[in-house]
Amino acid sequence: MEIRFCGGCNPLYNREKLYEKLKFLTLNEEVIIILNGCQRGCVKILENKNVINVQEWLVHTGKFDEEEILKWIMGKVK
Repeated sequence: MEIRFCGGCNPLYNREKLYEKLKFLTLNEEVIIILNGCQRGCVKILENKNVINVQEWLVHTGKFDEEEILKWIMGKVK
């Protein structure tokens, strides 16, 4: 598992708090999780990679709760 961050110019949730929870999980080594802080999505999807982009959650739900985002990520990995 690899975790990437956007530039953090407009974070709408605590990305560091979410990162602290994610870094202790054992997930598929091929997964890249992109912790975009807002709906803009400055970090884009990479070709030929299994990518979970938090921007998708933010755009579709408008929710910025770290616990809900974590549950969504876990559902995408399984």
